[in-house]
Amino acid sequence: MIIQWQKTRYFLLTTVLGMLIFTLGYQLFYPKKESWSLPESFPLQGWEFVESQVIKNTGQGQKRRQYQYSSPAGIVDIQLRYFSYLTNGDNLSLLKNINKLELPDSAVEVKQSAVGYYGMFAHEGRAYLSASINDNAKTTFTQPQYVALRNNKEQLLSRFFPWLIGLKDLRDWSCLWVTISTPIDSEPQQSYALLQEVWQSSFQWWHAHFP
Repeated sequence: MIIQWQKTRYFLLTTVLGMLIFTLGYQLFYPKKESWSLPESFPLQGWEFVESQVIKNTGQGQKRRQYQYSSPAGIVDIQLRYFSYLTNGDNLSLLKNINKLELPDSAVEVKQSAVGYYGMFAHEGRAYLSASINDNAKTTFTQPQYVALRNNKEQLLSRFFPWLIGLKDLRDWSCLWVTISTPIDSEPQQSYALLQEVWQSSFQWWHAHFP
């Protein structure tokens, strides 16, 4: 009985020590999201950087910047907004409430790509593409897509131990919300194709620099 208790105590002490070492190492080497900020510019193949500026505060807890790039094909404006905690991942709602775009639900076409979902629509002479980039390299547009991603069993399991020792929430509610727009020319489909080209060219860079 004494031997069994000693084994149990040894196991518990080893477990606690391992958790303490893991916690210390995690806090020392894992980059904190609070220290991350949106860059003044980013590489976009085939496009020339024109300018960028911080977007005037339209919400709490956001890091936000607007960019403009040009090429012989046209000009695109790109808004990036980082949310450290956002439970309402409905892009249509964000577009209405933050960007003040008066859009009927039927105006948006939700499309799917290899990395997830995005929405496309036209508004006041401009074509738009919008999506939320999430920590696991997947993109979403609607609220059900956003929540389902965070309830994914693999995602929950990968965060279980850090959550158990108080380092992370069980679900990661952070996202990088991207909105790309361009003036619609005489051929609307060309404008949409231009947005999709920019989206595909820039997604990997944005996700690689996700905090």
